[in-house]
This record gives sequence, C-alpha cells and structure tokens, in this order.
Amino acid sequence: MSSIRVLVVSLSLMACGVPPPCDLRSCSGCCTSTGQCLPGNADGACGRGAASCSSCNSTQVCTAGSCFGRGAGAGTASGGGLAAGGGSAAGGGTANTTAPFCSVGEDCPNVVCECRSGPPVNSKRCVNNRCLDGAQACPGACAGFGTCWLGISSGGFVGGSNAGPSTCSGAGGGTASTGGGTAQTCSVSDLGKDCSVGTQCQSGLCFGASPSFICTKACTTANDCPLDWICEATSQGGRVCMSGREGTPRSTANVCRSVSYPDVGGPCVTGCTGGHCVSNTCTHRCNSAAECPQGWTCSGTPFKSCRP
Repeated sequence: MSSIRVLVVSLSLMACGVPPPCDLRSCSGCCTSTGQCLPGNADGACGRGAASCSSCNSTQVCTAGSCFGRGAGAGTASGGGLAAGGGSAAGGGTANTTAPFCSVGEDCPNVVCECRSGPPVNSKRCVNNRCLDGAQACPGACAGFGTCWLGISSGGFVGGSNAGPSTCSGAGGGTASTGGGTAQTCSVSDLGKDCSVGTQCQSGLCFGASPSFICTKACTTANDCPLDWICEATSQGGRVCMSGREGTPRSTANVCRSVSYPDVGGPCVTGCTGGHCVSNTCTHRCNSAAECPQGWTCSGTPFKSCRP
C-alpha cells in the first residue's frame, strides 16, 4: 500500500510539472546538488542508491556506481574489488581527516554497504564531527542487521574509501557446524564465471585482465579458493582468488569450486561461460592442462587459458 502511495505522489508531482524528490524511492543512480537523478555511471557523476553524485579523479573510472583505480594488469578491478585503508569496529571508527564536517549523521552523504545477506544497507555516520566513509561505516552498518560486510560499498564522499577488508568469516568461506565437528562451506557458486562488473557476481567482486574478467571472492589464504587457484594481492589492496596465474602457494582444498564450462570447444556465438574466446572457440582460464579438453594446452599471458 505504501508503494502505491509513493507512486501516486510521484505521478501527481510529475503531472504538476514538479519532479519527484531524488531519493531511494525514485532514483537508483546518484543525485546532483540540484536534486536531479542521474544514471550514476559517468566518471563525472558517479554513484548509486540515491547517494550524492561524485566526480572520479583522473586515475579512476566509474564502474557500477563507484570510483575505482584504472589499470590493465591482472588483479585490476572491473566493477568491484578491494582497496586498502579504512576499517572500523562496529559502532565506532576514526573519521577520515578529508571527510566533510558534520553535526549529525544526516549531514553526511549516503553510503551503500554491500552485506553478505539481505539487501544493501544505507549508512550515514558522523563521528567527532566528521563523516565516515564506506570502509569505516559499513562493518557496523552490516553488523546492525545481523550480517557481515563484503568489503565493498558505493556512494559516500570524494576522497573516501569505498572498500576495505571484509568482516565476513573466512573471507567468504565461512564455517558451518556439523554435529561433532566443523566443516567449511563456500558462500559463492559462480567462481570463474565471465563478468564485466561486480554486480554480476555473488560476491560483488569481478577481477582479471583484459580480455578475461571473472567472478571471484576475497581470500586470506589459497585454501579459501578452488583447487589449484591462488590467493592473489590486487593492485588496489586486499587479496582475491584467481585462476590462470603463476604463483604459490596454490590451493590444495576443494571446498570452493569453480563453475562448469559446458560450452568449451564450441563456437563463440553469443559469449562464453568463461568469458574467453580463442580461435573462434570458447575456452576458459586454467591452471593445468588437466582442466582442458584432451589434446589442448594450458598456456598464454597475462593469464593461462585452455587452447586448442
């Protein structure tokens, strides 16, 4: 019923020539200082969740409503990723000295926190007369809803950190009690799937190197990752599971598994599950030839893939 009222009010305002207010009810992108709703996917007007539009600096690009560092090397984010810095305890935190001054939380720009369960959580926090950024506000915001922070957020203020260390147990792995013992479980099932932005992945993390970006998750050690994957440091700080890369140690666990690739060897007509096409044939990242069709090799740079 409340949603019907909102729709009626919005339509009434529009009929009178007055645009509806720029908020979460009417805008999924970002809001300008004049109250205009923009898509939020431009470098000069970046944001989502009705947060104030931010302008990315010359070293950043707007992806999925957040400013991320540019780069083409492996580990570079493509609509997701971790960045160093920030962090706070639930209910506290030290304010960023570049943050806007505030008296109460409503003085601060909205931060949209990506939590493990439930919808994104909005947060406006003011500590010691300074607004908190995503890295500082989100751990407590997600904890307030009985869940943990995935390490990524959007919105906030220019110069603030929209990412930080995940507060989720096992960096996305998690544990589940099974009677007399404890067994690991994996919270995501799309590892290795083709992606272009983090919102296409269960973890919100899309990493790789052109032309292959894959869904991944945060990790602390290699064994948080699928068998033979590595836990690789990213160019933005933090670590993510990655396939097709040289390095040690490699995962010896089999708790998390990569997706299957039923279209390997088929023609690249409408895209490939692994997001990679070689000689007009669908393929995917690999760590050894054992992951590839018989007679194929596992080779290539800057990442290895199955090659006919």
